[in-house]
This record gives sequence, C-alpha cells and structure tokens, in this order.
Amino acid sequence: MREIISEKFNSFAAGKIFSWRWLRSDFAEFFHKEEQNKGFSEKGPHRLIWSTGSKFVLLVKRGDDSPRVVFKSFRRIRRKTRWFLRFSPNTAEAVNYAILAEHGFPVAELLAVGDERKFGILQKTFLVTEFCEGFSDGREFLPGGKYENAPDLLDKFASKNFRLLAKLHDLNLLHKGFTPANLLFKAL
Repeated sequence: MREIISEKFNSFAAGKIFSWRWLRSDFAEFFHKEEQNKGFSEKGPHRLIWSTGSKFVLLVKRGDDSPRVVFKSFRRIRRKTRWFLRFSPNTAEAVNYAILAEHGFPVAELLAVGDERKFGILQKTFLVTEFCEGFSDGREFLPGGKYENAPDLLDKFASKNFRLLAKLHDLNLLHKGFTPANLLFKAL
C-alpha cells in the first residue's frame, strides 16, 4: 500500500505521521471555500445522506453547473491510537478507488482525501468523490425497496456485480465491504 499512496498522492510519509491532503486541482478552490465557511459539517448547508454512530456522509451541491459531490467524514474516531502509523480508513478507501479505476472498474471520481493528525494520532479524516447521479444502491432490492419485486433487474444487477467481484479476485484483491449498500446501479 505504501507504493500506491506515494504514487497516487505523493504523500506516503505524511499519510502515517503528519496531517496531509490531496485535492484534485479543479476541485481545490471549491474545497477551500467550503472548508473556510464550515460547509463540510453536519450542521452546514448540505444534505446529510448517511449517518452511523461515528461516520457521516453529506451530499454537497456546488454553486455552478458542476456535478454534486459526496463528502465522507467521521464525527468521532474511535480507538484513535489504532491508526497510529497506519493509514486512515478514508486513505485506504481512496487508494482502493485508485486501484479499481486503474483496472477498469466503474468507480466514482475521487476529488479529495486527507487526514489531520496530532503527534501521529488521527484526529480527523475526509474523502470526497463525485456523486453518481441517477444511481441507486443494492438496498433497493431488499424488502421494502423500490425494486423488491423486479426479478429481471435483480438478475442483471447480481450477475454484473458477481462478474466484477470475480475480476477483483482474479487480481488478488478482496472487498471486505461487499454489501448491497456499496453496490450501485442505474435502472434504465
């Protein structure tokens, strides 16, 4: 993973010890403006689309005609020392995005990732990707979901994702989060 971090984000040493961030150049100005205005907080102007005990995800509308983005962060980091001299979960996820994209997998476009550390201990971490407009996740096939009674669509969804999973395994990669919530599709 060290080689991938340094190759993709030019920040390996920083990634484990110091605060660091990588911003795609065409997104940096917007990111800095939102950060200064405290826009990337749960109490900010953007819509909360996912929340767990420690993590939150915001759907961020950019002021211009640019695509909306997804901002993922942690409201509190449990067991902070667990991440001492280790990559944060968001850094690992960003590396996975880069690896998957490199091998031709359909993934959201990575726009920004970073960590704040104090004496090597993770304090905050964030990940920003483009929002996949018009897509739903696999939970729509579960009881109560919009496509609960659409077996033909479920067959297409399942066969496509199992082929992608097999391709991952052929590359000696594992996906520990292979859940319906992590699988996107677009119903035509």
